[in-house]
Amino acid sequence: MAVVDNVWKEFWLSASELFAKPGVYDNVRFPVGKTDRPFTAITMVTTADGAIMPPSSEYPWIGGREDQRTYRRLRIHFDAVLRGARTVEINLDRNMMNPEILAARRDHGFNDPPIVCIVSNSGVVDPQGVIFQSRKYPFLPVVVVPSNVDVASDLERVAEVIRIGNDEIDLASVYSFLGRERGVKRILCEGGPTLNHAVIGEGLADEYLLTVSPQMFGEARPRTAVEGAAPYGAGDFPELCFLQSCVMGDHVFLRYRFRSSPFGEMR
Repeated sequence: MAVVDNVWKEFWLSASELFAKPGVYDNVRFPVGKTDRPFTAITMVTTADGAIMPPSSEYPWIGGREDQRTYRRLRIHFDAVLRGARTVEINLDRNMMNPEILAARRDHGFNDPPIVCIVSNSGVVDPQGVIFQSRKYPFLPVVVVPSNVDVASDLERVAEVIRIGNDEIDLASVYSFLGRERGVKRILCEGGPTLNHAVIGEGLADEYLLTVSPQMFGEARPRTAVEGAAPYGAGDFPELCFLQSCVMGDHVFLRYRFRSSPFGEMR
């Protein structure tokens, strides 16, 4: 454990670096979406052997300073951040109210931080999650659930609960809601894997931004970046075209565009 503790200590001692320039995608011009169909990029990090999570809490995080900086600064381009219900431990005050991030967003024409939207088919979202405890963030996170599920009464005190779909969330309608009602033109999907699978499967993903971290865990069945109840059909595999790559430190950053994207294959 001592080695792991030292890794964490070194990592967090440099936390101020995680928001400062440069991020790999700082100067990218992402397409502007339509009113009822925002442009969407999925961002994930994986080890060199394909894992997105360590085998246990005794392992260090996947991705080092280069990935963490790029991940945080990527948000400067987007109107909304989309997440699954299991990813509610993000600290909005620290991660998106950081002065470096706010200044970079202003340079890109955004006066406010992005809307945070959490989707859950089960309606089971922990109202005690860190994401709901923010003090400085200017608006409540949006939690989208189907109309036929119950949610904790405490959740409605800390989030704006929106019901879209009956037994399952209709993601296309979520996109339309964010575009028409909130003026969202670009969405950054930060996972997890099942949300990624659904967004891609519904044809709502436009870019896939994958960081390959210089680590290996060697698990027999690691969690991967895109996981659903069943694989995509043999005749319906999502296809991507390569846009660019970048190496920062020992991390490799890969940017792809889905061929099905209505925003074309621009680079």
